[in-house]
Amino acid sequence: MTFTFKSSDVQPPTEKIIPPKPPDERGDGDNNANRKGVKEMISFREKVLGNHILMEREKVDLLATNKAMVELVQGNWLMPMLHVEKSVITELSVPWQDALVVKLLGKSLGYNTMKTKLENL
Repeated sequence: MTFTFKSSDVQPPTEKIIPPKPPDERGDGDNNANRKGVKEMISFREKVLGNHILMEREKVDLLATNKAMVELVQGNWLMPMLHVEKSVITELSVPWQDALVVKLLGKSLGYNTMKTKLENL
């Protein structure tokens, strides 16, 4: 038994078509070249953070400025409890205030299922 396939509708291309280069490979974006045009590697951290520069906070003694208070549970020095003002917590949470943290607790959960559950909250 022999099999022969013939197609008269398919014709070879007459000219070579070259697709455009992607932005990361020195295409139109040219976003990973320095001033001299030399290609530089961009880390994942730089891609995620973009042009945002995180400023280093100056160290402040929260106890001396009365922004925090230490309470001992039942007077025991081995069980201190730290109470911090709301303004300190707000200032510390600025870098991740728009983040969403999802913990799956060891369950395999598909993207669409997770999206649906989050939308229903």
